[in-house]
Amino acid sequence: MKYQVNITGDQPMSNGVKKILEPMFQEMADDFEISTEFIICHGKREFVPEMDFEKFYIFAQMCPEVVKTKLGKLKEVTIGGNKIDIQKGQTDILMIDGDDIPKNANIIKDEAGIAIAVVYDAALYFLSDFCHCTCKEDLDITMTIFKYVINEATKTPELMKALKSGAEEKGKRSLEHVLSKAFKDRLKKENIQMESSAKLYEEYLTNIIKAQRKMLSTEKMIEAIKSNIEAVPDAMEKRWNDTKKLEGSRMYENVSFQRNCVIGTTTPIYCEYDKKMYKFGKFEVILGFDGTVKINSLWSDRGVSYDHPHVSSGNPCWGNMSGELPKRIAESEFDVAFVEIHTFLKSYDRNNPYAKIDKWPVATAKEIEKAKS
Repeated sequence: MKYQVNITGDQPMSNGVKKILEPMFQEMADDFEISTEFIICHGKREFVPEMDFEKFYIFAQMCPEVVKTKLGKLKEVTIGGNKIDIQKGQTDILMIDGDDIPKNANIIKDEAGIAIAVVYDAALYFLSDFCHCTCKEDLDITMTIFKYVINEATKTPELMKALKSGAEEKGKRSLEHVLSKAFKDRLKKENIQMESSAKLYEEYLTNIIKAQRKMLSTEKMIEAIKSNIEAVPDAMEKRWNDTKKLEGSRMYENVSFQRNCVIGTTTPIYCEYDKKMYKFGKFEVILGFDGTVKINSLWSDRGVSYDHPHVSSGNPCWGNMSGELPKRIAESEFDVAFVEIHTFLKSYDRNNPYAKIDKWPVATAKEIEKAKS
């Protein structure tokens, strides 16, 4: 099958129930043209994975973190003009607590106005343990609720746009996601700093001038970061364009944004050392949004186990560059990081390499001429 359906989570459904529901999930995945992850959570957030924009995620008894909930009981739902009694394990539900709902969180309600699901960030969250089945009656209720919610969810323009978006749009969403997260994390830290400064002001009156200055500077920083969050789409477009300029250049054949990283494939790398031109081949460079960097050789016939004289099992030995690249990645300067890594791959330091450069073949005259052209 082109589009896969994977059912996992806390106490996965029985084989009998899975056998009945899985074809329905598969039909939905084929209709949406996207592989689908169905995850049973029972209110446990540890079952929510780092989501990939290349998949559609459906969660049972879970809610996005941006929506506050409390544990409750679902006695009945109204669908198609009929009141359906909910029994046993299916009654467990996360009830929405309060009215502070983000604009991009779409609440799906039954015909009586009871919230039963949430669409957020191209994922579908069922608030109840609707798939808990012990008999045929439970299974009928499960299928009724599932079909109703899916039908309502497909009326959400944002969800359908996300599911049907192409590779470039998904890459841009990935970049926008990491930029937003970086600013929000920074905002959270600054808010903590603001609270700390306010407490310092109350407790240390003798140091009031210093505390006031700190509060004012932190307040300005918070306002600046809030402005940065609003400017994420523009910043995302600039970062996207700056990084994508490397694609098809003399340094990189292609560059693509993933959910957790940016991946670049280099052109063939050559290194001039001791009046000889050595051939290192192509490399896959992975810049993790958490600051990690992996470099993997794509040349399987290079004749040596190491990826590069200064790279072992994908882990580079940066030398004097060790502190610069994480900083570049943290500031989303992916284009600068890719250029610096390309320069690193073309270099050789005879002091403490993983393997000496003479383990790699010397380039032919034709290869050298092609590299210079």
